[in-house]
Amino acid sequence: MARAEEETFRESSPICQGKVMKKIFILSIVVFWALLAPLAGSSSALMRAPVEARWELFSRSGGDLLGVLVVTPEDGSYIYGHKKGPTGLPTKLSVTTQPQGLAGDVVYPPGIKKPDAFNPDLIVPVYHEETRLFVSLRAPKDGGELALSGQLEGLACTDKACFPLKKTVNATFPETSAMAAASEQPWWAKAEPLLQAAGAKPLEAGAPTPAPAPDHPQAETAAETVAAAPVVAWDFTPRYMEPQLEVTSLAKAMILALLAGLLLNVMPCVLPVVSLKLSAVVAVSSMDSHGERRRFFREHNIFFAAGILVYFLFLGLVLGSLGMAWGELFQSQKLVLFLALFVFAMGLSLFGVYDLPIVDLKATRGMDQNPRSQAFFTGLMATLLATPCSGPFLGGVLGWVLSQGATHIVLVFLSIGVGMSLPYLLMAVWPRLVRYFPKPGHWNIQLERIVGFFLMATTVYLLGILSEELQTRALVAVLITGAGAWIWGQWTSLSDSPRRRLFVRTVAILVVACGVAWTIYPRQNIRWPEIDLAEFNANLGEQTMMLDFTADWCPNCKALEATVLTDSTVQRWERRYGLRFYKVDLTLRDPGEMDLLAALGSKSIPVVAVFPKGDKSGSPIVLRDLFTKAQMEDALKTHLQ
Repeated sequence: MARAEEETFRESSPICQGKVMKKIFILSIVVFWALLAPLAGSSSALMRAPVEARWELFSRSGGDLLGVLVVTPEDGSYIYGHKKGPTGLPTKLSVTTQPQGLAGDVVYPPGIKKPDAFNPDLIVPVYHEETRLFVSLRAPKDGGELALSGQLEGLACTDKACFPLKKTVNATFPETSAMAAASEQPWWAKAEPLLQAAGAKPLEAGAPTPAPAPDHPQAETAAETVAAAPVVAWDFTPRYMEPQLEVTSLAKAMILALLAGLLLNVMPCVLPVVSLKLSAVVAVSSMDSHGERRRFFREHNIFFAAGILVYFLFLGLVLGSLGMAWGELFQSQKLVLFLALFVFAMGLSLFGVYDLPIVDLKATRGMDQNPRSQAFFTGLMATLLATPCSGPFLGGVLGWVLSQGATHIVLVFLSIGVGMSLPYLLMAVWPRLVRYFPKPGHWNIQLERIVGFFLMATTVYLLGILSEELQTRALVAVLITGAGAWIWGQWTSLSDSPRRRLFVRTVAILVVACGVAWTIYPRQNIRWPEIDLAEFNANLGEQTMMLDFTADWCPNCKALEATVLTDSTVQRWERRYGLRFYKVDLTLRDPGEMDLLAALGSKSIPVVAVFPKGDKSGSPIVLRDLFTKAQMEDALKTHLQ
């Protein structure tokens, strides 16, 4: 008895609690740094897009000039072309001159069509190497000094992140009468047809901007952009329905932030918070001793509130230093995927699949292992999951404070944390509320299962945030996480040796890690253009073509594309056999494409058909179902060489 009291005293002593809090604080820093470091890196990189630009000036026949903005993306990066594609922001250049009014149209070269770095299924026009944008200019009357100012806007991307591009490029040319001729430059052979096609001429004094020639779609001019998507400098004076809630001072912001944090506990995002807080009810209600129940109840609420406050402190520091917006963390697909898998793993622990080493929500283990760290990390996770909501009073607070300095942001966000943690701090002050909790019984297990279903619902919500391209792969990651949890909990027990337990749990971690890595790794899907039946029919016999009949609901088709019809292999076949590739997507029924499949003697997929050039185009080579790369190679060698 004396030993038990001594252990209880040690656990509750200030020195012991201080050590525990120090460990928790250090571990929380590591966790937040791991989650936010990628976002911090990408946000800091916003200061400079990976693009350089410079002006060059040349003379043209007739005494006119040609301004050339040389745009150079860094190695491994690109900017989107001027013509808007299915994604990204088009590159735009606006030019002013001094003397004024000497600039004509901007002529953009057509972008090189490539798969988008973040959605390889989309083909977008890009500038990925040194590119020249042309602007026709009228020479100053005396052939003297000309100052050019160009505002270049768009979106620059690498394979890891995209950066808004807004660059001002200035240059002054003292004597325009001594410029080199544009026709003598090595790039002129390609530039001249673009300029002629666009009808790009310098402006006459007082003349309107000429429209581009409609018969030459290969040249892209600024006039197209003005007609399609005018650039407007928005200038509004909003009138708010509740002006009394708009913030103009730090004191008012902190008061409204306190109320907003309190109300976050009852917002729709409360689902994760309620499900995680119910774990405390389960744990407390499973204790027989009234004194023990009060002590545990107080400690749990204190550490749960500490988790909330630490989260808002970190969030304020991050938003204040990086200039991010409320909820912007959830724009990170990787972070959302991590949260979905973590919440799913917590739910599995409540169904008895396995036991989590730190945050274990089951009453039978939560008390025995790390009750303080469990409460602290539960508070962290519950708050992270709840903060996508912007509750009452919070809109005006965030609108004001996020435009202020870092100190204001941290103070206001701490006020939000105090408001959200206030109910739990009050319960810690009056732990006698625990007397109203029911006594332990079979209902504890049932409540654990209910909490588990809440967490599964939260997982579904988080998966719904993910992009459509990532959702299917994320479901596979969820399945693999479930397998890893099962290996952790069911392949070993406390009766096994420490070496075996370590081996099994290492295997479980590797299984989950491989699943997550596979999910977030860029896809190598086949990048064939969709078939146009009229174009295909016109090219039949004129070109050698390969058709891949596929569908999103066809797993064998996806297996072929991942193993046989890979990008590298397709590119090799294109060089060797002069193949032109088309994808026939049968995800949705198309009568014309179904007729084409039937004409090949097939009613099922996968099917790959090769149509030779010349007289044999009417006898295509057809490969059905699953086949290997070697079989495809043999078919091409036999029939195309």
